[in-house]
Amino acid sequence: MKIINLFFLTLDINDRLLNNCMLDSRASTNVMTKKVMEQLNLIISRPYNNICSMDFKRVEVLGVVKDLQVSFVDYPYRIITMDIAVKMHQMYEECFSTESLQLL
Repeated sequence: MKIINLFFLTLDINDRLLNNCMLDSRASTNVMTKKVMEQLNLIISRPYNNICSMDFKRVEVLGVVKDLQVSFVDYPYRIITMDIAVKMHQMYEECFSTESLQLL
């Protein structure tokens, strides 16, 4: 029996695996760092307003990647389209290191 971790997910984005992701489908905004955006060869589609984190701190946002198609590695036929805000600050960089990105 395969055990699936529902808190941290592995996503397929642009034919690359991104490990240790957290998505909140009910959140107003999901966020990634600029470094991860660049490693995934994504581009900012348009400007975006700054957001507040869960502890009400201001998070400076560079822009948003619109209509990004993301699939779940454990459920490859489940594809969602979402907008991802891109932030400069590397607060969670340990979760999104180069080792987390692996070519398929």
